[in-house]
Amino acid sequence: MRFSNIGWWLGPWFLPALFSARVSAQGYVGGSVTVSVPYVWRGIERASDVNTQAEVYGGFGFAGGYVSSGLWANIELSHQHASELSDLGGDAPGLGELDWWAHYSRSFGRLQTTLGLIHYGHRAAGVGADNTAELYAITQIHLHQFFPKLAIFYDVDEVVGLYVEASLEAALIANPYPKPKAAALVGVQTAFNWGQEPSAQHPQQQSNFARTGSTHTDLWIAALVRPFRLEGHLTLNRDPRTRIVAIAPDRVRPVRFWVELSATVLMRHRGRP
Repeated sequence: MRFSNIGWWLGPWFLPALFSARVSAQGYVGGSVTVSVPYVWRGIERASDVNTQAEVYGGFGFAGGYVSSGLWANIELSHQHASELSDLGGDAPGLGELDWWAHYSRSFGRLQTTLGLIHYGHRAAGVGADNTAELYAITQIHLHQFFPKLAIFYDVDEVVGLYVEASLEAALIANPYPKPKAAALVGVQTAFNWGQEPSAQHPQQQSNFARTGSTHTDLWIAALVRPFRLEGHLTLNRDPRTRIVAIAPDRVRPVRFWVELSATVLMRHRGRP
């Protein structure tokens, strides 16, 4: 049995069970719902038109931090035309992706660190890799109104390669500070790929991108009124895979604009990376 298949059954429950003997009383549950047009993952448009993402998660305190796990799903809401992108591979709406993740996170003053595992479950072959799994490490620093973050993902299953995101978000307006109920934010993210492109030595290996190097740069502006957050994104696509906007080979764009609206309840820690 492949690693990702084992992880699919054991992943959401394995880490909590492993540490159950040292669970603190500080448990939590939460969830979020997001509507996006289109669904963009790492600069790659996976599903055109209207999509909704739903997530449920829970966790508990352990060794000064938190062990968490959750499920994340993308549901394609509209009928896709023959030339439009879809994880379902057809024109009917439905569940296009179902992921699980598990991680341990801990804060050291203003520094928050996370180590985890995520499994991606796509319902049908789409752009990029099919079902696969990644290990990840995320570090974020809270510097008053600035929030730099570095996220590193290493695929250990179907793709076998490294993907890195570096981002900076800044709060232009935040009230009340430092835990605002309303805020206006701007952000920038740039991403790089090493090894998640097609391999001449292993032609059967899946790939997410077309070449090594910079994949895309994402600029966004966001309005936060808890529990809602509205974002508008302008993505500068650099890798050929990130430029695809339709199945037709001539439908590519160096720049993409997309929006998403999310609502989160009982969130104490970051969900799906």
